[in-house]
Amino acid sequence: MPLNRRIFSRPFRVRWNDVGTPRIDASHVTMARSFHQYGSLVERITRVFFAMDVATTDKVLHAYRAKYGDGAYAYARRTLKTWEPGQVKFVGQTMMRLLEFVPMYSDHETKFEIVRIFREETLRRLRQLDIEITLAADDALDESMLRLREIAEAQLAVELPPDLIMSRTWLSQSDAVMFQQLIRDGERMLLTWQLADFRLRLRLLQQSRLEIELPVRMRAIFELPTARITFRIVQAKAVAKR
Repeated sequence: MPLNRRIFSRPFRVRWNDVGTPRIDASHVTMARSFHQYGSLVERITRVFFAMDVATTDKVLHAYRAKYGDGAYAYARRTLKTWEPGQVKFVGQTMMRLLEFVPMYSDHETKFEIVRIFREETLRRLRQLDIEITLAADDALDESMLRLREIAEAQLAVELPPDLIMSRTWLSQSDAVMFQQLIRDGERMLLTWQLADFRLRLRLLQQSRLEIELPVRMRAIFELPTARITFRIVQAKAVAKR
């Protein structure tokens, strides 16, 4: 399965020295309170539903019939042709009930994307660190990069409860567990690459700052679903003391 590079509140501002070991509460209760019932998954799964072929749509409708009865099935079948993806917000209960069955008849790639979106949205709602760091042009990067890795590891350590994923994405428990593990593995690979790339970019900005003594703002932002870290690149300490 190809790696999707789109990795992946109340912001609060802290000083660099005030930030302790990152902790993210991944309890079921916290997530349940912080996550809206469906989020952008409705739009995504609706698009999947309207893109299904006739045979797959029939499977969804028959599963819907088995749970909600002949009357609901007849109404859905009768009005389905009049619906358009952009009008789903006006459909209400019938459409929402139909969406329950779409993941059952979706391919693995679509299921993977559903869980990925859900995980990213949930992480964004859990907690958002907003950190600003002042970095001199002649400062070493080891300490700053260590802090970034700690924040990234705190995000990777979050494991959403399978029953929460099941209740909000309409996936089976086995799918919920399997796809979350795949997504976390993908996050780790991508974050490793992003951190290495970001270190190079910081070094380039520091070099530029050494060459430019004019009062030009230089900032670099590293953003995750759980944190936004802004680096402000200032003049070298030796230059600033002149």
